[in-house]
Amino acid sequence: MQDTTSNNKRIAKNTIMLYIRMFISMVVGLYTSRVVLATLGVEDYGIYGVVGGVVAMMGFLNASMSGATSRFLTFELGRGDKDRLAKTFSSALIVHIAIAIIVFILAETVGLWFLCNKLNIPEGRMEAAHWVYQFSILATMLSITQVPYNATIIAHEKMDVYAYMEILNVSLKLLIVYLLTIGDFDKLKLYAVLTFAVSLIIMMIYRIYCLRHFKDQGIPAVCRKLLETGLPRIGIGNPAAPTAFADIIRQYHDCGVTINDTFASFSADLDAIRRAFECAQLLGHTSLTADFRLMNGIDKAFRHADALAAEFGIRVAIHNHGATHWLGSQTMLDFVFANTSENIGLCLDTAWAYDSHINPVQACQRWPK
Repeated sequence: MQDTTSNNKRIAKNTIMLYIRMFISMVVGLYTSRVVLATLGVEDYGIYGVVGGVVAMMGFLNASMSGATSRFLTFELGRGDKDRLAKTFSSALIVHIAIAIIVFILAETVGLWFLCNKLNIPEGRMEAAHWVYQFSILATMLSITQVPYNATIIAHEKMDVYAYMEILNVSLKLLIVYLLTIGDFDKLKLYAVLTFAVSLIIMMIYRIYCLRHFKDQGIPAVCRKLLETGLPRIGIGNPAAPTAFADIIRQYHDCGVTINDTFASFSADLDAIRRAFECAQLLGHTSLTADFRLMNGIDKAFRHADALAAEFGIRVAIHNHGATHWLGSQTMLDFVFANTSENIGLCLDTAWAYDSHINPVQACQRWPK
C-alpha cells in the first residue's frame, strides 16, 4: 500500500513538474521570439531559421532516440543489474557518438554544398550564414551525444531536474536577448555563438548531474549502504567468471565489506558449476550455497556438484526455498541426501522451513550434514 501511494505521489509530482516546464518554456519562447525577430530583423531571422533549422529538426530525432534509449535503461534498472545498466549506457553512448560523427560528415559535405549552392542567401550575409551553420552543427552533435544522459534521467524519473534545467535554459535565453540588444557586433553571428554557448552549458550541467547522481550505483554504493546499517558482510549470487570475480572481491575489500557467502544456481552445465567453485575458492570459503534447477539432466547436476565438491574441498549447501520449491519438501530432501555424499548438505533457512511445515530443530537432527 505504501509503495502504491509513493508511486502515485511520484507520478503526480513528475506530471506537475513537466507541466511547469512546458508553461515556462512557452511563455518565455513567445516573448524571446518577438524580441529576437525585432533585433535581428526579418532577413537575418530568416537566415537563422533556415540555416540553423537543423537543430530544431534534430530535436524530433533526439526525442525518439531518447525514448528508445530510456526503454533499455529502464529495463536494466528494473532488473537491478547495475553492471548491465552501465554496459547498456556505454553502448548507447557509443552508438550516439557514432551517429554524431556521421551527421558531422554529412553536414560538412552534402550540407555545406547545399548551403553554398542551393540556398538563396542575401548578398553579403553568406559569411554570417556559415557562422550559423557551423555552430548549429556543433549544437546538433552535442544534442545527439546528450541523448543517453537525458534517457538516464528519464529512466530514473527525475522530471524535476528537467523542470529546473528548463528554467535555467529560458533564463539564459532571456540573457541572450539582453546581450543582443546591447551587443556591438554582428547580431546574427552573436546570436549563433550565444545559442551554442547555452546548449553547451545545459549539456555540461546535465552530464555533471548524471555523473554525480547515477554513476555511483555499483559496488561502492552497495558498500556504503551496508556500512551505514552496520552490516559489513554480503553474499553474492551467481558469481561471474573467476577473473572478473577477483575484481569484485577487491572492490568490496577496498570498501571494507567482506563477502561471506556465494550463491549459485546449478544445472547440468559442468563449466558453470566449476566456475562457482573457483569463485568460492578465491574467497577461501569451505562451502557455497546452491539451488538446483529442476530440468532434464538434474541428476548430472548433482553428480557434477558432488564430484567438484570433493575436488575443491568445498561443500555444497542446498538452500531450501519453501513449500512451492521442488526441494522444499522433506520427502525430496530425504531423496537427495540419500543419493549424494556428505559433500552436499542443507543450508537451513528457518523462514522457508516453517513455510514448508518443517521444524528447523528437527531438520538439523534429521539432516546433520
